[in-house]
Amino acid sequence: MRSAGQALNHARWRFSQQSLHPSRDCGRIAEHLGTTVTTHAGLGADIAGQVHRAGRTVGFPPAGLRRLAGA
Repeated sequence: MRSAGQALNHARWRFSQQSLHPSRDCGRIAEHLGTTVTTHAGLGADIAGQVHRAGRTVGFPPAGLRRLAGA
């Protein structure tokens, strides 16, 4: 078990090591965000299609779906 001083020193050391490469880290974050946005856009389009098809099945007009969606 580490003492509080050892734990604090280790945390300081880890922070200093991680802060040595901010451009690399920003690149990783940007790549992840790009992937996330693309994935969510695809999921959103899929959900919108499913809602549209479901609305047609029950006789709800597309204009009503757009109004509910805030479009």
